[in-house]
Amino acid sequence: MPYIYFVHDGVHHVKIGKSIYPDDRLKSLQTGNPNKLELLYLLSVKSEKAALEIEEVLHEVLNDALVNGEWYSETSVLLLLTIPSFEIRGHLFCEQEEWNPKYHCYERKALLEC
Repeated sequence: MPYIYFVHDGVHHVKIGKSIYPDDRLKSLQTGNPNKLELLYLLSVKSEKAALEIEEVLHEVLNDALVNGEWYSETSVLLLLTIPSFEIRGHLFCEQEEWNPKYHCYERKALLEC
């Protein structure tokens, strides 16, 4: 299952990206980062195409909070994640979040209805 992941750098920035294996992606990001990274949040979607579309929209919406590359101001990202329900290009994310024990973070799944 593809995910949109939110990785916190332990300081003030959050990276938004997509991956089928967010834990492996976290490890590869950690290699080039002096700060301890952690998975902050996941959005799970049904296809890689959906993940790409959602990632693009999130990058557009958060463009004013862009720090560098795909790293954004944590304040703006955290505000976005507090929205109870939101829809991105036909993918509905409701406030129902679950603890994902595999990745040690909360996750919202794309649903057809809330």
